[in-house]
Parts: sequence; C-alpha cells; structure tokens
Amino acid sequence: MRCIGLTRSLFFASFISVVLLGARVLSRPIQYSLDKQGLRLEGVGPDNPMIYDNDWWFDTPDKNYLWAMASLGKADLRANIVSRDMWNWQNGYLYKLEQGMEDARKSIEIARRSGVRNIPDAIAGCDRAFERPQSGRIEDTKIIPSKGSERIVAEARKATAQKPLLIFVGGPLNTVANALVMDPTIADRIVVFMTDLVGYNGKDSWANYIVAKRCRLINYGAHVWWPQRPEPPVMPLERFKDLPNSEQTRDLYRIAKWFWDRSTKEKPDRDDGFADGAPIFLVFHPKSWLQVRRQRVAGVFRVQDVDDQSDYDLLDARRLDYEDMTEAFFSCLKEPAIYARPTEADNIDKPIETGIAVPTNQALLDPQAEFEAAQKAEKAGDFETALTHYENIFDATRTQMKFPPRAMLQNKLGELKRKVAPNADPAKAGRWKVKAYAFRTTDVKWTDEEGKERHACFQFTDPQIENLRLEMTNFAAKVWDYTHGNLRIVWDLTVIDKPLTEWHGWPDLGVCMPYFTDLKHGEADSLFVFAKAAGGPEDKPCDPLHWDLWGGTIGVTAETKGACYIGFNCGPEPAQNSSGELELHEWTHAAEMAMRWAQAYEDGDVVDWSGDDGDFCETWDLWKRPAGEETWLDFYRTIFHNWTTRKMWRELTVTERRDNPWLKPYVREYLALGPFKAEGKMDGGLNEAFIDEAGVQPKLGQKTGGLEWKRADCPGKFATLTPVFANVGDDKVYYLAFTARAAQSQPALLHIQRDGMCKIRQNGRLVYSSQVNREWSSRPNVLDIPLAQGDNRFLIKLTNISGDWSFSLKLTDLQGEALPDVAYSAL
Repeated sequence: MRCIGLTRSLFFASFISVVLLGARVLSRPIQYSLDKQGLRLEGVGPDNPMIYDNDWWFDTPDKNYLWAMASLGKADLRANIVSRDMWNWQNGYLYKLEQGMEDARKSIEIARRSGVRNIPDAIAGCDRAFERPQSGRIEDTKIIPSKGSERIVAEARKATAQKPLLIFVGGPLNTVANALVMDPTIADRIVVFMTDLVGYNGKDSWANYIVAKRCRLINYGAHVWWPQRPEPPVMPLERFKDLPNSEQTRDLYRIAKWFWDRSTKEKPDRDDGFADGAPIFLVFHPKSWLQVRRQRVAGVFRVQDVDDQSDYDLLDARRLDYEDMTEAFFSCLKEPAIYARPTEADNIDKPIETGIAVPTNQALLDPQAEFEAAQKAEKAGDFETALTHYENIFDATRTQMKFPPRAMLQNKLGELKRKVAPNADPAKAGRWKVKAYAFRTTDVKWTDEEGKERHACFQFTDPQIENLRLEMTNFAAKVWDYTHGNLRIVWDLTVIDKPLTEWHGWPDLGVCMPYFTDLKHGEADSLFVFAKAAGGPEDKPCDPLHWDLWGGTIGVTAETKGACYIGFNCGPEPAQNSSGELELHEWTHAAEMAMRWAQAYEDGDVVDWSGDDGDFCETWDLWKRPAGEETWLDFYRTIFHNWTTRKMWRELTVTERRDNPWLKPYVREYLALGPFKAEGKMDGGLNEAFIDEAGVQPKLGQKTGGLEWKRADCPGKFATLTPVFANVGDDKVYYLAFTARAAQSQPALLHIQRDGMCKIRQNGRLVYSSQVNREWSSRPNVLDIPLAQGDNRFLIKLTNISGDWSFSLKLTDLQGEALPDVAYSAL
C-alpha cells in the first residue's frame, strides 16, 4: 500500500510539472522598504502561513522561538520539514536523512513535554542533491521524491502573491527547489529565507540556483554572523534564570552554554548565536534588520552585489540589531502560556497539599528571630530556607515591625522567588475554580431615544470560540507562572446557544445569570462571561450596541452562588487578543477582593492591584506600567512576586475553607434560622420578635418559629448564607447563633460587618442594636463586651441581606489580637 501511495503522489507531481512548464512562472524579486523602523518586506508579516525547514535541530534555538510564537497563537506554522545535510554529497554524504529526522523528533518531543502547542510533526524533505540537467534548464531537473516538497506545494497553493507562504530554511534549499520544479506556479506564492546561502548550507549549487532564480529570496550569513568574543553573546546565560523552568528552557540553556564554552576556550570556536533565526526575527521584529544589499545571480552558483538602481534576484543581510533580537527572544520565551500548565482537564476535586510548613501559633513566632534566620540562610546561599523565614513573618504573625520595613521584606519575597525553583507539582498548589460561559449569539432589540426600532445581532464563529479557549489557557498559564507554581486556575468553558437578548453596556450580572442553570453553589470561585458586542466581517450589518468597558469585575453576590462575577465585552476578535492578559487583569481584582475580604489579609500586606491610573504608586513606592507600554504583564508579575507569599496563593479561594492567622479571631461557623417575612413591618422587622430571642436555645435540626436551624459555614471571614437561605434579600429577617467558650473571664472587642440592620444578644442580654442600614463592605462596628468564663451564647438578628458574603464577626483582645484560649462553635 505504501508503494502504491508513493507512486500516485509522484505521478501527480510529474504530471503537474509537465503541463505547466510551458507557462513558466517567474516571481519578481522581493519588494522592500528600509527606514528607522527596520526592513519591511512586501506582503510579509507575522500573520503569513509559515514552514520551518532545517537539517540539524539540536543546535538551533531559533526553532524554539518560532514554536513559542506558534504556541502563543502568534505564528501560523504549517509544517516542520527535515532536509538532508548535503555536506560532501559528491563523495557519498557524511550524514543520513534519518539522523536529522531523529534530531527533529527529539526537539519536538522536548517542546511538547514542556507544554508547547501547535508544533507539527517532522516531515522528511529531500534526501539527496540534484543532478544538474545537461541542458542547463531548470525545467529539465528531475524531481526527487519528497513528502516535504509536496507539503510546500500544497501550502503554497493555499497562499497568494499578496499573502505568500514564508519558508525559513536553515539547511540546504533542496526541498524548496524540488517543490518549485514540481509546480512552478507556486513561485510567486512563496518567500524563502535562507541562512548561509554560499557556505555550509549551500553545497548543492543547482538547488540554490533554482530558488534564487525562481522565487523571492532573502539570505543571512554570507557577510555577517552572530557576535563573537569579546562582544557579548545573543543568549547571555544569566538571562535564562528569568525564564520559566521547563525542559525546553533547560535545553535552550544547554545550547547557549555550549556556544559560550566553545567560543571562550583557549582556541575558540564559533558562537552560532541564534543559528538560523535571523530571518524569523525579521518577520516578527522588522527593526532588527538595519541594512541589506541587493544581489544578482551571476552563475551556478555565484552572486554579486548590485547597486540600488539595478535589477536584482535576492537580498543579503549586512547589518542587524542583535540586542533587539535578544530582547525579543527572552521576552517571548518567558511567556508562561508557552509551557506546561494546569488546564481544565485537571481533577478539580484533587486534594491540595500546601507543601510549606508554617507555624500556626502566633505567640511562638518571633518576627525578629525569623528575620535574623532569613538573613543567615541567605548569606549561606540557602535561598529556599531564607524565603521560608521571610514568608513566615507575613504568614504566621501580624506583629508590625519598625525594622526592617515591610516594603523591604516584600522586595525580598520577589528577589528570593527568582532564586528558588518554582513548584512544579499541581497537587501542591492552590486552585481557583473558574466557570466560563460564552453566549454564541447576542441578539438585542430596543427602541432608541427617537422612538426608532433598533436591532443588533452578533455571533461568535467556531474559530472565535476556540480563541476564547486559547485565551483561557494562556490566562491560566500566566497565573501559574506569576505565582511561581503556587496557584492553578482550573476552568471549563460552556457555550450558551440560547441568544442573549438584553443588554445594558456589558454582560450584566442580572441579565446573564438565569442562563447558567448548571451552576451549583460553591462550584466556582469566579464566573467569566463572554458576549460579543461588536461585529466583524463575519457578521451581517446591523445596529451597533452601546458598551461601557472591555471587562468588569464585581464581588460575590447572592446570584453568583459563591463566585466572583466577571463580564467581558468582545469585538470581532473575541476579547481583542489571545494572550489572556484581559482575563488576567480582571481576575486580579477578584484575587485582591478574596485576599482582603475573604482571607482577611490586612491592607499593609496586600497592595492595591488595580493599576488603572498612572505609572507609579506613591503610597506603596511601587512601579506600575510606564506610559506607552502595551501591556500590564510586568506590573502583574511584580505584584504577584513581591507582594504575596507562596502560602497566600496556595490558600486563595472564596469557596473552600482556608485557615491563616488573620482568620483566627473570626467566628467561622454558625447555626442559621430564617427567613422570616418582614414586609410592611417597622424597621424591616428588626424590633419584632419572630422567636423567643432572649430565651432560645438553638440546636441543629430543631424547629423554632416553624423553621429549622441549619448550619452556615465561612470559607473565609464572611458567612456563606445563600446555600442556607436560598433567595436572600429585602423584607426578610434571619438569625445566626454561635458559642464562644472562654477559659477565663476577660474583656473583649466585638467587630461586626453586615448588610442591613442588626441586633446582637449575649447569653440572652441585648448588647448591640443598630437601625442603620449598612453595607457589608463598610468598616466594622466595634463594641466592648465582657466574656464570661465558660460558654457565651450569641444570637445575631439580621435584616436586608443582599449578597452571599453578608456577615462577619470576630472577637479580639483590646489590642485587636486574637483572644487566647477562646474557642468558637455552632451551638
């Protein structure tokens, strides 16, 4: 069967060649412009289809740069082709094609194991040099059987002269030349980038001649090469410490160190820099090419320079900006979205192991001793131990220190995290669960201010839905990387086929929530909702929708069933790009809310992450985005590293129970009773006794006032009430009860945050009453109370609960610290 398939393929290629030779197609030379912005080639850009063709792969970092761009969705890579090394082909070759194939397979496997996506399998190209026809006519060249050449022909036919197929060749040109012989009509549909045209890679002069005469060609390496010592290398070894720790980045470090070592030995050898990558940088960073020279093919195979007014066949590189290439390379390779990442396929029910032992008794931890231990470990080079001691100051004590300053300690967190290997085990990381929904169609009708009927209808295409999935993947990868492997985003995306028919400037919470019938309480920490609010060429013309913002974040409400809500307006490109930055931006608001409001970290330990108004935060002496920068990613990376500990990330959640020293003073479990109807009653029913408030003795499962006492827990500092009461809201009254068991009598402070109005009884005695409707985000009310030895029974009466996080209460000593020897429980 294999022979039959091969024969048919060759017959087809030969037939095309014979039929089309009479109408020979010659491509004009590449048209270009060269200015301060670098070299720009006509019809060439990052959105062209691309093919990578090389002979050896294990000494070429350039392929990894191209694969990284493909993994990020920034390069449309159609094929990886392996052409045989033609060295000494006249005497029987030194190397076999299979050696190059094995080289390529190893490189691809390393990249894939590291999480790099969108890498095509290696395809075999030409395995021998051409026989130059006696006629000297290209048309008489014999075709060499080659799957790689067939792929070039197939992909070139899909391209156009205006948007050609780009072929990056780091080995011989035989596979490309063979494709041009198979189908000469593709000549104006491809642009070929070559490295070392007349040197090592150019051993088959007839292949070079075919390509240079038939299609648009750009060469690097004939007159300039990568920097050699004493000039700095393009891959400085110290730059690798900033890259995510993956098998691919370690392999790239191997190549860089190999080049450095051989170029600095007593009898130095050549540093091959980015190997065959100069043309790849040209496509993605035109300003990296500063000067080229026109050349004409003068024979088989000779080229000569010509002036700018003469006819020419190809362009040859003469001056490049290697520093620009270095920055482009490392900026790209440090993107976390490229590498291994937690995905929606992870088991979200897998137990979490924090993996970091932190003292839990505040009284036993001395911040000054922790600081001194950290300094000692850091001086000894034990950065893991040093980081743990610095983190203990934040994680296990609330004591404020005059020296060292908090800001200095936070900078130490960022500095040492860069010296300590990130966590690579998802089981040891925290998890933040995201339920994402995309409305397939936004179909809204309305009457404008002039009384005219309006209709907007926009629909996500299947590729745009897939791009949303890519955005979510890249967002999750950035969180994994920026948190040093200490928090994983676990997500899934559901497409809602029922149209969204109401619009208020963004995917509004109240409008969208009824669609999510599969959502269960506590199932998600965040809800992401995507709706298309503007059309592209794929949409029919219609009225425009008004939209207020790209994305918006709100906290937990009763409707969201325990999750933070985030809505995204999408234009023709689903959320404007596929990097995941927009999702990351909005999610950081939710993360900050959770740290402050759910986990009770104090303002001094959680910086304002909003980053919306300038390039420098005077309050925190913290760098933000410089004016003119296109992304906030460095800002987020700085915040995530410098202002959080590993434990903070591993415990970050709004739905699962977590414990830290900041939560110790809070009451974390209650018995709950309600709702009682208060419609039409004075003060929302606050002063009407629905039960015997002074004498009630609550018990789990017992009925009081016709309703049953149920348990209400607190994942963080706020009671989660909607699982107990379902539809909370106005004109209703609720009761919460708990017991504080004290080992001795002592004074205490009671801190209350709540919605609506409130009454509190201690052992039947009224100790607090407020008819002021407050919001739960308001500053707490604080009152002095005496705690008796033994059981202190508390009953809280609440009105007008409007959200899921609706009440919190803590008891402290007079200095605001946790009370010693006091335990809390539901009655």
